[in-house]
Amino acid sequence: MKERIRRQLTEIRDAYDPRELDRLSERIKVNLFSAPEFMDAKSVMFYASKGSEVRTWDMILDAVAAGKIVSVPCTDVKSNTIEAYRILSGQDMRKGPYGIAEPRAEYCERVEPKDIDIVIVPGKAFDRKGERIGYGKGYYDRFLSAAPETMAIGLAYDFQLVEEIPSEEHDVRVSMIVTESKVVRI
Repeated sequence: MKERIRRQLTEIRDAYDPRELDRLSERIKVNLFSAPEFMDAKSVMFYASKGSEVRTWDMILDAVAAGKIVSVPCTDVKSNTIEAYRILSGQDMRKGPYGIAEPRAEYCERVEPKDIDIVIVPGKAFDRKGERIGYGKGYYDRFLSAAPETMAIGLAYDFQLVEEIPSEEHDVRVSMIVTESKVVRI
């Protein structure tokens, strides 16, 4: 069932005009940046968006400019894990596995999961209980399991908020979902 939802929502998301996704992403950014949880956070890890995902690059740059400690994950495909590295600008990034931008680990400071206040997670779908469908490899579930006190926030377009997502024992829920029209606190 997860694979069916993942496939359907990817098709819907990919069918949108990129300019419309840019516009929706800007509204999501406004909602995220005005949430008290985000405003109070000192350290935030963002995913680096790709394709039709909610665009995070402006969010990353604006959070750095606001004085937050901003990290982005580096992927280790052999161990199916991610590690957070602090970035200060776009110069700190390069193309990594799966064609996703990630920090140049050799130049950037590693950030421990427990030292991150908020992790912004990608997803194909979310429900109002905080369940999410990611890309199926469990990278964020493993990362968040190492820092249970860290708040996970999902960014999604309104249509990615679905009635119910089946969960498995290893799934880590998000505490909040931010869309272009609402903030859903779990």
